[in-house]
Amino acid sequence: MSLRTSPSVEGRGARRQAWRHAAAYTWGSAAGGMALGAVVSASASVSGVPRSAWLAAAGALAAVLFVAAILGVRVPVPQRRWQVPRKWFVRFGGRAFAPAGFTLSLGVFTPILFPTFYLMLLLFATLNLVEAVGVGFVYGVFRSIGNWIAAVGPVSAGPAGLSEPGAIARRYALVQKVSPPILVCVAAILLATLVAG
Repeated sequence: MSLRTSPSVEGRGARRQAWRHAAAYTWGSAAGGMALGAVVSASASVSGVPRSAWLAAAGALAAVLFVAAILGVRVPVPQRRWQVPRKWFVRFGGRAFAPAGFTLSLGVFTPILFPTFYLMLLLFATLNLVEAVGVGFVYGVFRSIGNWIAAVGPVSAGPAGLSEPGAIARRYALVQKVSPPILVCVAAILLATLVAG
């Protein structure tokens, strides 16, 4: 979500505000990623399902996603259509970025664009609580990189700092191109982990 982290005008004050917004979003996103990792890991550990079963499920999903990516088939994913309300930003201003980052990192309330989100959930299930929280932190921070790019980038051209649709489409196309090699690596790591025991 790079909404409103691009400065709408040039100047030191506008740039500082964009950085504060990006920092708040990153803080919320990291907290959301940590909470997601903790909940999934804890739920998996009390479920009684062995770690090898979670790994096997993750490997199977990685293989399916890899084949779908090679064939150019879009995999439908269960998701909600709710979005972070614009009124949060109107009512709370820059303070809304932290809860927005938290909510979006959880992924269970808002649209999920990439099916690899479910692969990540399966991988969280294979980790102990501390590992899952650590990986969740990294996920949350990386999820906020777009906000930092917008905050340090040029002044936004669109209304209220909205990204231009062409840029969004180009980013999506890039993710589609790099997904197959990443999925091959994930599947190989999962297979090696299963074989190693």
